[in-house]
Amino acid sequence: MMMMKARLLTLALLSTVPATGLASQVLWGSARLATNYLSSGAPETLGDDFTFQLGAFEAGFVPTAANTEEWLDHWTPAQSTQYNGHTHFFTGSFVYQQNESPFLPSNQGYIFGFNRWASSEGSDHAEWILATDPSWQWPSGGAISPPVQWSMSNASTVILGSIGDASDSYHMQTARIPTPVASLDGALWAKRYNRAPGDPSSSPDSDQDGLSDDLEFFLSTNPLEPDQGRHPTTNVIREDGVPYMELAFFKLGLLPGTSIGVEVSPDLENWSGDDEAFEVIENSLLVYRARSVAPMTDNSGRYYRLKVYVTP
Repeated sequence: MMMMKARLLTLALLSTVPATGLASQVLWGSARLATNYLSSGAPETLGDDFTFQLGAFEAGFVPTAANTEEWLDHWTPAQSTQYNGHTHFFTGSFVYQQNESPFLPSNQGYIFGFNRWASSEGSDHAEWILATDPSWQWPSGGAISPPVQWSMSNASTVILGSIGDASDSYHMQTARIPTPVASLDGALWAKRYNRAPGDPSSSPDSDQDGLSDDLEFFLSTNPLEPDQGRHPTTNVIREDGVPYMELAFFKLGLLPGTSIGVEVSPDLENWSGDDEAFEVIENSLLVYRARSVAPMTDNSGRYYRLKVYVTP
């Protein structure tokens, strides 16, 4: 049995739907069943790894194709949604009662699509698209007015990537850029997945993959997509015919300041720490491996858990 333990920080969903009162609404998305290409063109189409965010940049910052490395410092998402690789579109509905910076009527709204922000997410290059339109001004919060609709189909200004017109064979095409950061820190992780600090007494598992959202924060993994391959693996290793338990963990992208370790228990109540129970075989940038000090020579049950915590 593998138990996971996350300490010190809990994350929860950022609620954007007001409970009561008048509300303004932005319906946003892209054309359904459209052909959307990566920068390399046909036949490379967008996949489920793409996220699209509705949001805004800080007042005074103007995003251009020449300053992409600065975008993340100035970008604030209002809402995130995953691209559907089967139906080839994305859609969202952002509802709010009052305007908060940078979502002010005087500020421009944007739709930002991407597959990664950091090289620790899988590549030194990313595929991004950013679009807007002069009419995309944030409605006054709580006003009595119908929803506004912002679609990639009517975006007249494309800062990065491209949007096809009626004569083109595609709807959207992303642009390839170097990833701006090596790994996601806490602030970028929260922005990347549109999460915010929540109630420390609870930690949801948004994607139901067995890793709580706060644990995924420590691991810098996607809390919206299950089976990220970040569960520790266990193997029985034999030395001179004697079996030992070995645990391995892929740690690339671990949140800076985060430490990990292993504990073992015979009864889920009394736990032994790393030095007593495990010998660390490898603790590199990529992999953590620890092997049990005591051999597995009896039939008694043992329980293992991975500790994940932030060093004060």
